[in-house]
Amino acid sequence: ALTGRIDLRFCAIDTAGNAQETARSAAAHGLHGLVVVTSNYHMPRALLHLHSVLPPTVALQPLAVTPDMLDQPGWYRR
Repeated sequence: ALTGRIDLRFCAIDTAGNAQETARSAAAHGLHGLVVVTSNYHMPRALLHLHSVLPPTVALQPLAVTPDMLDQPGWYRR
């Protein structure tokens, strides 16, 4: 079961703030690995921020998802 293994927070207002909040939470819980779930186009930015604030002992496993709107041709023009 994943109960107690998922931590959702809504305090940050941007990607850098999300990374800082994640680093605090990881340290508080003594975590050595995290699964990072975000959209495929946002993953590189999220990982960049996370690597900048997490110690190198915390392994990151990216799990990128594709939002439905990106499966439509020309989504970027809307």
